[in-house]
Amino acid sequence: MIPGILYPPHAIAPLERSWHLCCHGDPRGALEDITEVLARFESIGDTAAIAVAKLQHAWFCFQLGHVEEGVGVTTAALAIWRESENQVGIAMATAMRAWLLLEAGVADQAVEAAAVALSMAETGQDMHASAFATNVAGVVQWYCQHPDRALELCERALDIAQTLGSTETVAWWMINVAGIHAVLATVARQRGDEATRQAQIARAIELNEHAIGLAERQGDLWCLHLGLCNAAEYLIVDDPHRARQALERCAKLPLSPLGARSHVQLSIQQACLLVRDDRHNEAVPICLATLENVGENAEARAIAHLCLSEIYEKSRDFECALKHLKLHHETLARISAESTQRRARIANILCQTQSLQDAVRAAQEQAAMLSDAILRDPLTNLYNRRAFDTIIPSLIRDAGSFAVAMFDLDHFKSINDRFTHTTGDDVLRTVAGLFKNIPEASDLAVRMGGEEFCLLFIGRDAATVCQSCERIRRSVAETDWAVLKAGLRVTVSIGVAMGGPGGDLMQIVRLADERLYTAKTNGRNRVVGVFEGDSGAISLVA
Repeated sequence: MIPGILYPPHAIAPLERSWHLCCHGDPRGALEDITEVLARFESIGDTAAIAVAKLQHAWFCFQLGHVEEGVGVTTAALAIWRESENQVGIAMATAMRAWLLLEAGVADQAVEAAAVALSMAETGQDMHASAFATNVAGVVQWYCQHPDRALELCERALDIAQTLGSTETVAWWMINVAGIHAVLATVARQRGDEATRQAQIARAIELNEHAIGLAERQGDLWCLHLGLCNAAEYLIVDDPHRARQALERCAKLPLSPLGARSHVQLSIQQACLLVRDDRHNEAVPICLATLENVGENAEARAIAHLCLSEIYEKSRDFECALKHLKLHHETLARISAESTQRRARIANILCQTQSLQDAVRAAQEQAAMLSDAILRDPLTNLYNRRAFDTIIPSLIRDAGSFAVAMFDLDHFKSINDRFTHTTGDDVLRTVAGLFKNIPEASDLAVRMGGEEFCLLFIGRDAATVCQSCERIRRSVAETDWAVLKAGLRVTVSIGVAMGGPGGDLMQIVRLADERLYTAKTNGRNRVVGVFEGDSGAISLVA
């Protein structure tokens, strides 16, 4: 997943699923999946998970060319991280927004955002964020036709990624460095420097082949597709046979429908190779099919029309060549007009997003106060049974593993009878306070009713859960209860059960309840847990 970002434990599984779809050739499926995941996080107001999910959402938008949608979700993630003062998140989201703004043709804002992201990443001293922001700054310079500065930045990003051992980003950033070397080869050709051209294109091919190998080993089909298309472009002049092999490999990749940019990249390289072999009649249908497949994507249509114009010119069909050249220029004019409109829309997105977030935040704060009161036990301020029924199922749905600890205050009725119900209430409040004061005591604490409580643990192994429960048991037993009433002593019995992925919550709760009963019948003031792999033995900690 996105390196450098701290993923909340319960968000890892669903976000890994969408990331897997993206890297294995299904960015559209990834976008659909992340939309559902986001809706789930938003329904429970999980802002930390929402911010991370929105950044992934933006990456998928970038892959598919949905730049305005990407700008919107990135801006929303940025607002969340600004509020929580998460410097790494701010740097990453700002860099992602810079990349999307560049794709949207808003180069001036992209340059500014990239500079801010780079400065923040370097100040924050997070290497992953620094690599990402440096790469984006390099790509911005590349698009702004400053290849020397772009190469310096992108090589620095690649060096950082290699130092971190982040093989996924090494492949991505290496493809960018290769692309800049290819641009420098073109610059050398234009000034008649053949030796430099050959050196630069050889370096581009070398780096690109290394990136292809990394992507192949990792199963990153999106990166592999990009690398193979680039290989064909770099090889087409000097080694058309290898260029053809690269395109044949690319065409066989098990990819779902690609975004317009990826589709055009593959189709145009196929057409160019056919033109080089004087197979103009075979190249034309490919470009015409491209025009049909890219829909209203103006940039893709402009490229396809220009390619068709050049093909018809080489086959001496000047009428068709002129027709597609005119269509190319008409499309460019439309792009220019749409660029102004897009700038206005993006500015509106940024403004509306901020205004909407302010309004939503105010409404959420008010709603949170009301909904939280409904889900809280008024005596202990812990979550109540209603919260147990509504919150916990959503938390464990995507958890790799979870544990439930049911625990009960020992002889609580006699405490009420001997020391009064007021003292009993004080005991319940004190025990609830212990949950909050013990570090990592649990992920969620619930008062189920009376003297019975439930603790939820997500993504922890059995030993860790037992240790946490033992700390709670010991803390209760060692508390100086005499400050409430002389002679008062309080202990707890705890039953623990583990659940795996997709585990039945109520079945795990019943199992934990049975072990709570075992703890009580075995003398109370102890933790009982039976876990997979211990041959059904009862583990007692007292």
